[in-house]
Amino acid sequence: MNAAEPLLQVEELTAGYGELQVLNGVSLTVERGEFVTVIGANGAGKSTLLRAIMGLIPARGRIRWQGADLLAQPPYRRAALDIAYVPEGRRVFPSLSVEENLVVGLQATRRDPATAIEEVYALFPRLRERRRQSGDALWRGTADARDGPRDGARPAAAGG
Repeated sequence: MNAAEPLLQVEELTAGYGELQVLNGVSLTVERGEFVTVIGANGAGKSTLLRAIMGLIPARGRIRWQGADLLAQPPYRRAALDIAYVPEGRRVFPSLSVEENLVVGLQATRRDPATAIEEVYALFPRLRERRRQSGDALWRGTADARDGPRDGARPAAAGG
């Protein structure tokens, strides 16, 4: 890894579902420490872009993470590099606690779960208060626990 390399670089990305091509020549660069938001109308390809970066759908073009080519890597290898796709909505394990849901989300990473969870609690303090509640409690009128955007674009922080 070269410190001068962008954290994420996508070039001329094409992806879609079956014969439906949703992305055509998308390029973006995320430098270390940047906050990047992908904004667009419903159906514009935001989720398709993220799924392609994560390797959840076939794509053509170039995807590089810290200088390493990702295009041929399966999703589990991308997850091991601390790349994650968190779909919007109520996709939690309702029978697990809030904290257990966080731990499950960390399983494919190399990060220390205790440290990573503390970072999440620092960003979203109300989650700490609700850490022992069931995961679905976050979506039964208490979605404000996130202390963040409610709908639409959700900014993602680039680490490094």
